[in-house]
Amino acid sequence: MGRATPGKEPSGRGGRRWALLSAVAEAQLLAPWAGLIAAGGNGRVLVASVRAALEKKLGRTVSVSVVYRLLGRHGWRKTVRIEKTATSGNVDRVAGGTPSPLPAPTLRALATLAGVSRTTVSLALRNKPSLPVATRERIQALARKHGYQPDPDVGKLMEKIRERKHNRQPDVIAYLTAYPERATWREHPTLLHYFEGASARARECGYQMEEFWLAEPGMTARRMSEILRNRGIDGVIVAPMPTPDAALTEFRWDYFSTVSLGYSLVSPTLCRSCNHQFHAMQLLMRELHLLGYRDIGLAMREDHDTRVNHNWQGGYFVGRNLIPEHRDIPLLLTPQWSRDDFARWLDRHRPEAVVTTGSEVREWLRDLGIHTPRELGFAHGNLGPEMLREKVTGIDQHSAQVGASAVDLLLSLMRVNERGVPEIPRLHMVEGSFVQGRTTRKR
Repeated sequence: MGRATPGKEPSGRGGRRWALLSAVAEAQLLAPWAGLIAAGGNGRVLVASVRAALEKKLGRTVSVSVVYRLLGRHGWRKTVRIEKTATSGNVDRVAGGTPSPLPAPTLRALATLAGVSRTTVSLALRNKPSLPVATRERIQALARKHGYQPDPDVGKLMEKIRERKHNRQPDVIAYLTAYPERATWREHPTLLHYFEGASARARECGYQMEEFWLAEPGMTARRMSEILRNRGIDGVIVAPMPTPDAALTEFRWDYFSTVSLGYSLVSPTLCRSCNHQFHAMQLLMRELHLLGYRDIGLAMREDHDTRVNHNWQGGYFVGRNLIPEHRDIPLLLTPQWSRDDFARWLDRHRPEAVVTTGSEVREWLRDLGIHTPRELGFAHGNLGPEMLREKVTGIDQHSAQVGASAVDLLLSLMRVNERGVPEIPRLHMVEGSFVQGRTTRKR
């Protein structure tokens, strides 16, 4: 047992073991700052002031840790202050002083406030389903309240570290197709370019695109969901459906971050990537008018317009109404799409130019003995590779870029672990470009 040093009070480990003054003397010393100590006031100002007073009383220097222990014995704590910046009115105030802005909290500080580990906070902010929903929501609400902002550069680095740790192979993005025959969609240039553009962008971002066929014998939408989940796949791109009004209500969307291509999946409504057909048609009508065409007719299969949410028709009407002294030519928009129907419409209404999305119309014009552009201007709303080679006038929809845009949108959802059917779907649209070809001329 040691003897008590004069001016100290003996005690066990901790407590007043290393006190330099008696309890009464300490209280007298700290009396000028009693209010600030009770309120947990600004540590930077408080510690400096108390240290100066203590050194004056003792006649020698003391360390900052001595001051912190002294203040701690009288109820003050060096707490983590988590407030928003001064611009939002949340500030740390020094008694009698002016407000001073505080920085946004760190992950460590947020963990201290929530009473959990940093790993738990990180999982909650990434909305990982491995944590209970209540825990995730509590921590996310706390982060919003105190203005927590993640460092995007650190986030990217941690994503890369986690990828390399858990899977040395590229992560897979599922590309869902649903045509009755597995390879049918590859015969459509636009659909093939969607896939090629999406695959190229996925590779650039360190992922691998893999097709999954929903129409495989014995497959159901729910079973496909479980297969993808068991594969550890987090991101899904839904390719255009074979019909313009498709539904996939049994698929477990809550498992995945998901983006659809185009408008053919009508239920549920997902975030989507597509060409801006409304603008594309307006652009085409404007360019044809600049060439001197005034009476322009629109002829296409009805499902082509339905598949793009009627944007072809809407863009055509807007574009046509902006042409002075135009003639209102009725649309040929029919499910019974045939050469005979087209020939009768053409003979009845005599347009100066025809806009279409049907690749067969050029063949029909040749069969009817109509020469373009001498007798009739011809423009196509979705130029494929063959039409571009043959110098057909129309719109290049940049389909590969639409596919790439789908991956960009999907990765933005995956980065924040946004899964399921969105409450407010987002839309990425790619503008088309006008291509002047040989099937129209200056009038």
